[in-house]
Amino acid sequence: MDFANRRGLGTRGTLALALAAIGLAALPAAGQRISIGGGAIPPGMVMSLAATAPDHVSPSSLHLAAKRAELYLEARVNWGTAADEIPPGTPPGGFVAYLSVHAEITSNLTGKRTHVTLVPHIGAGTGVHYGRNVTLPGAPGELYSVTLRIDPPDPFKLSTHRDWRDRHESHSLCPPSEFTFQDVQFGELTDAP
Repeated sequence: MDFANRRGLGTRGTLALALAAIGLAALPAAGQRISIGGGAIPPGMVMSLAATAPDHVSPSSLHLAAKRAELYLEARVNWGTAADEIPPGTPPGGFVAYLSVHAEITSNLTGKRTHVTLVPHIGAGTGVHYGRNVTLPGAPGELYSVTLRIDPPDPFKLSTHRDWRDRHESHSLCPPSEFTFQDVQFGELTDAP
């Protein structure tokens, strides 16, 4: 069984279409952005993970300065685009808010790890997404595994109506989900001007 079916989204084709709809299809030139991977989260969400060159993020007191970071990690979590696969009332392709998003980057060479919490950001070219400037736990040319953990919103941040609980048999927006991507190399980003 393929990954998308295990996650309840449907076929790989549906996942590919949904990821394209949230912006993976129109990537900038090589060296500017590395697509790490994607996946599905029930009910009807799609996630894509990418890395770009570090960015200047405000307020600067809450974020690692671009000159001290080696990359910017960006997770997009959006509702899918197929109307029959997303909950009624959710905007197709719309940003899914209030999630708790954490990444762990592990050096394949040394086993050293970097943990980072991705927080909501908005950019003129990227829209609303979860992201953070990151320092790698090893050399940029090494291979890394990247694990992304997405947890549902805290029940004190997002309340659920009875019709949601009845339809989805849950007080939560989604189940906790974890995605691991192997042998990721960030050298192209850190070598870019």
